[in-house]
Amino acid sequence: MRKQALITGGAGFIGRHMALELEERGYDVLTVDVEPMAVDIKPGKTSRVHIVQDANKFFMNEVSRHHPSQFDLIVHCAFHVGGRAAIDGVNMNLTKNLQLDAAMFDWATRTQRGNQVLYWSSSAVYPVALQTGFDPDRLQELDQWIGFDDATRQIAPDAGYGWAKYVGELQAQKAQLNGLIVSVVRPFSGYGEDQSMDYPFPAFVERIQKCALQDQFVVWGNPASTRDWIHVDDVVNGALAVVESLYNHPVNLCTGQATTMSDLALMMANMLDKEIEVVGDYTKPTGVMHRVGDPSVMQRYYQPVVSLEEGIGRALRRF
Repeated sequence: MRKQALITGGAGFIGRHMALELEERGYDVLTVDVEPMAVDIKPGKTSRVHIVQDANKFFMNEVSRHHPSQFDLIVHCAFHVGGRAAIDGVNMNLTKNLQLDAAMFDWATRTQRGNQVLYWSSSAVYPVALQTGFDPDRLQELDQWIGFDDATRQIAPDAGYGWAKYVGELQAQKAQLNGLIVSVVRPFSGYGEDQSMDYPFPAFVERIQKCALQDQFVVWGNPASTRDWIHVDDVVNGALAVVESLYNHPVNLCTGQATTMSDLALMMANMLDKEIEVVGDYTKPTGVMHRVGDPSVMQRYYQPVVSLEEGIGRALRRF
């Protein structure tokens, strides 16, 4: 009998790739998202059935009778994000995201219709104070619990998005206490060829191809700010390796390699034999200065296989 998987946010970047990978692994996949799929999914032609519905309402309606009575894996990646501009500018996404996580965990623990949950958290749960650039260490999983401000004794994740993921992890802990098997992953800067233009990597790829042979390339904020880029193939396969391990604490999905925004743009330009000058636009939302993870825990179960150079090459060829 084929395994059954439920993916929330199935039309999103991670959700699409997760659905494809689970199908390759022999799962029948049910996805739910407020958006239709980018490609036509026909029941009977594929193992995937896509439902266009808000995931919050989906769980409140008890996941109607014609769906599988039991899911081997629930992949919860539905969230309202929309890139840095939305993270900093759409305040009510905090409320919507808290509702999404609460609806899923309440349903999963109350009905016990899922054998295991994969909860997609984020590197945004880490305290901003640890990501200033003055002490650019790699973020470790325990940092999220010890990241208190000495004056206020308050945790300070990155914006409302980070707070929502932090509370989601707390809900995951409580669900574990109620008998649910939950894996929690914290992806860093995941990227890929089909990612939304709301995010830096695909936006860079598109703009770099439009640049002249010698041109100025503008990035949001400080060009020296760093990120830990990990290809979506490694994000998905790393997450599933954590699921298979049954490890029940948060795990970073990252490479541990710091790349500045300037270097990312220059790598792309070099592959196209262009010479660019990278400058920063400090009027735009920028996020933290330094965000690089410690991959030690992930490496017990999975080693990334797609280098940043290969990932850039794939994206340039696609565009």
